[in-house]
Amino acid sequence: MGRYRANPAFALTDEATLRAFFPSTHALATLNCLSALHKHAVAFIRRSPFLCIGTQGRDGRADVSPRGDPSGFVTVLDAQRLAIPNRPRNNRLDPQSNILANLNAGLLFFVPGFDDSLRINGRASLTTYLAADKLTGHNDPGAEGVARLFELLAKA
Repeated sequence: MGRYRANPAFALTDEATLRAFFPSTHALATLNCLSALHKHAVAFIRRSPFLCIGTQGRDGRADVSPRGDPSGFVTVLDAQRLAIPNRPRNNRLDPQSNILANLNAGLLFFVPGFDDSLRINGRASLTTYLAADKLTGHNDPGAEGVARLFELLAKA
């Protein structure tokens, strides 16, 4: 298979040009942008056995890592914060290393059988102790992630 080369004459290089190809954002889409978790988001998070966490390292490289466990593995601490437990896995520590370099992170929650997803963008931090055994019912070693959200986007 030959290497694909994009024609630079058709490159989109600024947001104004990009937006010219699409209709305006639908009003309902802007209503989905919230600054705190509401009861429906909390219920969705508690049902979700799987999420993807997007981070970016110091060098600008993006990473999206899957996280999964039985439903309820992410703990809602309050309307602004979530606790995501670390589980012994491959120990690459990509998201954790990236969070140390750049606190911005995105979470995308899924529930099998639902067409909806829940996207949360915010700032993350790491802690070695968040009363993990009391909070999540697990006492696993390693750093836990705490995501402090600044934007919640519910996709319906």
